[in-house]
Amino acid sequence: MKKEKVRAKKNEKQVLSGVKIISILFYIIAIFSFFQGILLFFVAAGLINNADLNKLLISTSKPFLSVIALFMIVFGIFLIVTAMNLKKMKNWARISAVVISLLGILSSVNSILSYNLGLIIEGVTMLIINLLVVFYLFNKKVKEAFK
Repeated sequence: MKKEKVRAKKNEKQVLSGVKIISILFYIIAIFSFFQGILLFFVAAGLINNADLNKLLISTSKPFLSVIALFMIVFGIFLIVTAMNLKKMKNWARISAVVISLLGILSSVNSILSYNLGLIIEGVTMLIINLLVVFYLFNKKVKEAFK
């Protein structure tokens, strides 16, 4: 009986370590999303001006850029809330993390199918990370830890 309790505690610590790593990953992505949204607001407002951004502005309306910027900021905040609740072992946060990672897999596949070497490398890297997150959060021991 005593050995089973020790094993259960060891498994729980391992699960918590993986969840902490995923939480940190979500915090990092949230920060990038949040600041990209703010940067895009500056672009839409015309406060940042260079040749590459001018090409973007010509093909995209400023209100549409503002909507995308707002979405990125809200998404960043949602990722922070999800990361905080993953640490607290909330099951809804686990499900949200899986959904976000599944969307990340779709985005990664889109990057891999591009003809840009940089995007292909990024896509493969993000595909691997998102697949690992999904498989980890669907692990039987992890699911049990969230209940």
